[in-house]
Amino acid sequence: MYSDKGRSSLKPTMEKEPWRNITTIFSDDVTAPVFIHRVLNENLVDEVFVTAYSIVTNQASYLDMQKSHLKMPRSIAMNETKRDRVQEIIKAVEEMNHALGKSINGCFIAVQQDKSNKVNHRIVSDVQSKFLQQCRDYILQEVFNEMAIVLEKDASACTDKFLDKLGKDCISLFDMVADSFFSSSRELRERQKMRGLLNYRISQARKEEKNE
Repeated sequence: MYSDKGRSSLKPTMEKEPWRNITTIFSDDVTAPVFIHRVLNENLVDEVFVTAYSIVTNQASYLDMQKSHLKMPRSIAMNETKRDRVQEIIKAVEEMNHALGKSINGCFIAVQQDKSNKVNHRIVSDVQSKFLQQCRDYILQEVFNEMAIVLEKDASACTDKFLDKLGKDCISLFDMVADSFFSSSRELRERQKMRGLLNYRISQARKEEKNE
């Protein structure tokens, strides 16, 4: 990618798969990879397909290899407003995911369940991974299909609808975990408190993206 500081690579991490950089990869300006820029500007296809491979390292030590099949309709890639709306959705999803993890972990801490931190961490990590996978499938399919054909002036209204759906999915996953681990009267009180905080954080994530 290119910026005011010159050329650089997207730095892959274990926590951020390539699809979450999709608006950078499929941009029609100079920040995009050169071959994507050429494909978009030659107007030869309606959708651009990319298989992204990335190596995750830490201080030159190999950690993992990621592989993602990505595609974006050209009508989104070539429209700055639509790309911005997609980026808003991804940023809101990342904030929702962070809030989901904090809320579930908050339940475990509040009720002091007899579980090791390692077990709690795995439970939180698993549900966050599930949420991000659901979001990935939804964004790369339903969101792209609708955003590709919607008028530019209606893109913001569509974004609100998409974020509403993703916020409800986030709450549903919290409830799924909470139903499995928190059922006593004391646990239910703490669970409801954390659920309320999660709802608040989701609404804040939506407002922040809407106000940008």
